[in-house]
Amino acid sequence: MEFLIRSMVHPGGDSPYFFKGRVITQSCIVIIFIVFMMLPSVCSGLPSGLIQSHQEPITISVSQPTHESVIWIDVVPPHVPVIGEVTTLSGIKDISVTRGGEIVSCGCETKFACSVPVSAGMNSITVIATDNLGNRVEKTMNVTVHIGLPPPPAIHVSGKVHTRDGIPVPDACVKFESVLELDNKPLSVSNLTGADGNYSIINAAGYRQTVIVLKDGYLPYKREVVFESQMNNLDLVIEPIQNTVPGFDLSVCVPAFITALLIFYLKKGERNARASSCSKEHQCGRLKMAYTWIRPRMVSLCSWLILIGLRGLQRGRIVLLLMWIRFASISSLLSLPLENGAD
Repeated sequence: MEFLIRSMVHPGGDSPYFFKGRVITQSCIVIIFIVFMMLPSVCSGLPSGLIQSHQEPITISVSQPTHESVIWIDVVPPHVPVIGEVTTLSGIKDISVTRGGEIVSCGCETKFACSVPVSAGMNSITVIATDNLGNRVEKTMNVTVHIGLPPPPAIHVSGKVHTRDGIPVPDACVKFESVLELDNKPLSVSNLTGADGNYSIINAAGYRQTVIVLKDGYLPYKREVVFESQMNNLDLVIEPIQNTVPGFDLSVCVPAFITALLIFYLKKGERNARASSCSKEHQCGRLKMAYTWIRPRMVSLCSWLILIGLRGLQRGRIVLLLMWIRFASISSLLSLPLENGAD
């Protein structure tokens, strides 16, 4: 069977066109052409976010505060600045920061900065970014907040504890106390010396420190030091406790005590003989008064001599010197010639 397609000419009508067996009129071709030409311009007027893929990534970068950071705040009410940047190809719709249920809007710019209220202790700060396609990204930072002035820089000190002869002192307690206080107690760090006498103090608060060294059998050591840098070296010299004070042991004190008694009684007899020859009442009274004053002091001096010899007190020299000065002054007073008296 054969099919014959003939063109028919109608008065006042459009000329037919043939394309793969279908008749397309001129008016249809014109309409398709106009729509095709207008399509790019219509699409270019759409928002940029509507022609992007829904899988476009959003990146949040926070420069302040950093995660697990420690922040000191001395303003009321306390707050923390949040500074960062959001990167996306779909445009930013909103950026907000939350902390403990409180929401703070940071605008819709790529770079943001806003202040968030915080409290003392651990705080979780979350930055939320939303793009024009509705995609949402969050980033959380945990920070610890302290209320008050920040502490000074921590210092590190190492050195050696030894005697004046250079002998190392092991197992000595070395303590660094800061002038700063916490709960009415000075901030302190302590450590023990090793077998070689070396010690190391880490994270002592502040440059001004009171250095204390304690060790059985040694005199306590205490000294205030002002350091100039965070890394320091300091050697400490301590003195052992001596069993006896040099020059005041028992072999010296016993003869001294006996000699002092002999001198005392010799002077006593001399003064008694001189007092018997006194012709005036006020001269005799002066001798009796001096004798009454000197007797208990001589007993005290002898007692101190015995203590010095037995216990070896370090203060023995000072005490003996003071007592000897007092004894010498009285002896000088009594040795003055009496008025109208015979020597």
